[in-house]
Amino acid sequence: MEFGANQPRIAGLHRKIFAETEFEPQEFSAEDLGIKDQVGLSVSPTSVGGMDTADPVEREQKVVDSVDELVEALRETEVVS
Repeated sequence: MEFGANQPRIAGLHRKIFAETEFEPQEFSAEDLGIKDQVGLSVSPTSVGGMDTADPVEREQKVVDSVDELVEALRETEVVS
């Protein structure tokens, strides 16, 4: 499988072991990178105007014990004809 000019390759076992045992990621803050005034909420071009919670939807449940019952239930709901 190829994506444009790139061909993915499987990571070797030694890299997987390293990633699981020895790898310690480095953390950088915006201040460490010298971009504190360029990122964050104060310079974000978007803002949330509000949030609503959707009411839960009641769902009908039907237990079927055989393939024939399943097919009949699917026909009743017009999933299959």
